[in-house]
Amino acid sequence: MDFDYLVQQKSINLLGKNLYDGDLDVLVKVLRESKVLEELWLDHNRITLADGKLTDALAENRTLRRLDLNSNATGNEGAKRLSDALKRNDSLHVIRLGGNQIGDEGGKWLADALKCNNTLQYIDLGSNQIGGEGCKWLSDALKHNNTLEVIVLINNQIGDEGAKSLASAYVVNKALREAYLSSNNIGDVGAKSLAASLLANGSLAKIVLAENNITDEGGKSLGNAARCNRTIEYLSLDRNLISDRANALRCNHAMNNRFDDDDVEQEIKNILEDLGGALQSFMEETIEENARLKEEIANGDEELESEDKQVASLKDIIDLSGGKNEASTKRPRAEESNLATIQRKNQKIVRIKQEKEAAEANLEDVREDLDIEKETVEHQLRATDVWQRRFDEIANLAKDGPVDTAMIAEIRNRSLVGGS
Repeated sequence: MDFDYLVQQKSINLLGKNLYDGDLDVLVKVLRESKVLEELWLDHNRITLADGKLTDALAENRTLRRLDLNSNATGNEGAKRLSDALKRNDSLHVIRLGGNQIGDEGGKWLADALKCNNTLQYIDLGSNQIGGEGCKWLSDALKHNNTLEVIVLINNQIGDEGAKSLASAYVVNKALREAYLSSNNIGDVGAKSLAASLLANGSLAKIVLAENNITDEGGKSLGNAARCNRTIEYLSLDRNLISDRANALRCNHAMNNRFDDDDVEQEIKNILEDLGGALQSFMEETIEENARLKEEIANGDEELESEDKQVASLKDIIDLSGGKNEASTKRPRAEESNLATIQRKNQKIVRIKQEKEAAEANLEDVREDLDIEKETVEHQLRATDVWQRRFDEIANLAKDGPVDTAMIAEIRNRSLVGGS
């Protein structure tokens, strides 16, 4: 690599060059010193980020807008280093990390970064073996993040549990515009949760749910929710288990035919009930987690107290034996045994304290989630009230005869924020 040439480039394309971390020293220097570099393409190489050189340079860089690392070998350790960099970087808008086997653990590290990063707008985490647990961490981050506009999670393993976690985030998040969730083993349970969240969401414009396990039941919920939502422009349910082609098309294009069915009022009420049930489930799970962590901390306190008493007792034994018959040949062995036991106890105390600190940190996160979910329930209640008043208004107009389509559209499009 020619440093003098690369440092002057706005875009550097090193796609498919079979590069390892040890081949990037010149590029690291470019990242540290360039004043113009905006795009860096490193897809289809063998980069792990293990030595931290590239991520450290990224943390300091203030010009790069796009970083492509698709199909490398970062794994969860590389994701951790990248997370640390993203917490400090304030220029990057797009990062693509598809096909890096970061798993749930890597998803957790990147979620930590998303909670505090305020410049990233697009993240691609497709084909990364992320399951429901990793999706839960990412969903929690979306509840805090207010800049990310596009998230790509295609070809992962988030399932219904991951979809439910995302649904809880969509109710709160006001920035996300596009979500790509194809090939994630999402079924009707997850689809209904996502449908329910769309009634409160006011930012999503595009959701892609192709190649999942959604049947007519889940598809109907999503289609009706899309017709009620005022921002959704595109919903894809291609290659699911929707048996009726007409029904599939109706779901895919539902946003173009809002409020045209006689039973739409009941359908929306059903979706609102689904939302209420989903939120109640989220609340119950969080409260249970809160109680479990409190119990874990209390048990840790009891265990620490017990260990402290045992260590003190052993020290007393050693002190007492020190003043008696020093000629005894058995005493040194006994004292060595007691000292070794004390050392093990002290190590155990350190471990218990670390576990307790981790539990306390988790408890604080759960408390924050609980506050957010309480706010989510309030959002849902407001949405329910707003929709009920809209139905009542349409019903009153219908008493005088057929209601004009334009009038129905005007009532539907009123902002939820305004509460009308």
